[in-house]
Amino acid sequence: MKEKPLTNLRLPDLWKEFNSNFNESFWEEFEQKMKLMKKKFIELALQEEITALTGAQKYERTPERVYRRNGYWKRYIILKDGKLQINMPRLRETGFQSKIIPRYI
Repeated sequence: MKEKPLTNLRLPDLWKEFNSNFNESFWEEFEQKMKLMKKKFIELALQEEITALTGAQKYERTPERVYRRNGYWKRYIILKDGKLQINMPRLRETGFQSKIIPRYI
């Protein structure tokens, strides 16, 4: 839309300009927030899987603890709306293979 001087603008013109800017920015921001929410959801599910496998929470010391955490490694998974980078947890004593996110997807 061609910009007009403020003195020549009418209410319908202002509404069209607002609506076009709102729609573009709203949907871009919505997609970014949804991508972040998917990332957090997947990472939280992986953390719970590790907690169940190790038998202890993060930084918790228990005698029945089987494995120890060893940080994360970056992994990219492809979803229908694009590529998503997640932090996959690692275990020190074993090669952890998630049941939530299998290898090579």
